[in-house]
Amino acid sequence: MSITWSIPTLESRTADGFVLTVHYDATATNEDNAEFSENIYGSVSLPPDSELTVPYDEITEEIAVGWAKSALGEEEVERIETELGVRLDAQVAPPIVSGTPWD
Repeated sequence: MSITWSIPTLESRTADGFVLTVHYDATATNEDNAEFSENIYGSVSLPPDSELTVPYDEITEEIAVGWAKSALGEEEVERIETELGVRLDAQVAPPIVSGTPWD
């Protein structure tokens, strides 16, 4: 399983470009079959008195992912990534299936 964090959008103040909210998407993909994937979308607010003072036009996705993970905290990042693994495993080997044995 591989997990990719991405940032679909940021919310920022128009006056100074300070980022207030980071929207994130964590996606897990089965390395043996890319047909199987799961994602969790969320958002985190950044503290207004934060020292995250990167000029808006210099913010990269890597920086924003770091801000999101930092705001979430290590435990929550681990919980999200574990949940992605559980969901992905359920896709690959479903615990419940439907159908009939005579078809």
